[in-house]
Amino acid sequence: MKNRPKGYEDQKATARKKALINNFQENIPNRVIRGDPLRMAHDWKKYTYEGLFEIEKYEEKKGLHNNRVYTFHMKRKEDQR
Repeated sequence: MKNRPKGYEDQKATARKKALINNFQENIPNRVIRGDPLRMAHDWKKYTYEGLFEIEKYEEKKGLHNNRVYTFHMKRKEDQR
């Protein structure tokens, strides 16, 4: 697209995004594991299990630079430690 600055491409519908969309449609919770961004540059990484989350909704919309962006709105399931 001509009006889009260089480096702002459409997000692809990757297998991970398709899995999230399928889990939303089938009402399947998702396990969320986060990596520590401060330690990601090192040889060792720290990951934290955040729990089970339900996708409340997802959107495929235009970003600030007219590029396609997927957004997932997730809520942590209750009754977890």
